[in-house]
Amino acid sequence: MNKLSDKKILIVDDEVDLCRILRWDFEDVGAKVIVAHGAYEAINLINEHDIDIIVSDIKMPQGDGVELLDYVKKAKKDYDAFIFMSGYSDYLKDDLLAKGAFIVIDKPINFESLKNKLEKLLA
Repeated sequence: MNKLSDKKILIVDDEVDLCRILRWDFEDVGAKVIVAHGAYEAINLINEHDIDIIVSDIKMPQGDGVELLDYVKKAKKDYDAFIFMSGYSDYLKDDLLAKGAFIVIDKPINFESLKNKLEKLLA
């Protein structure tokens, strides 16, 4: 059994197609997936659902991923992982890790690589 089976994953990105693809990929390995298209929508979903893993873009027009991470830390929400995806960001990878992200990955996303990193993290 893989480590992602039955995990509830929140995907946060303003790119609708990327959200759709990641949803299908995660559902194929048995995860339950919720999608938000900005940090503000994600915060509402976090307050309504028990989330295990957050996979978030950094730069989004409806609240960025760093705002989302700050909210999660202030609300003392406990997640197995908070992953940032980015094609370009004003933030340094080391700064994002220091803020509390578990993994920072570059776009375009290689799902197998992301899945392997998550499974290793959850082991």
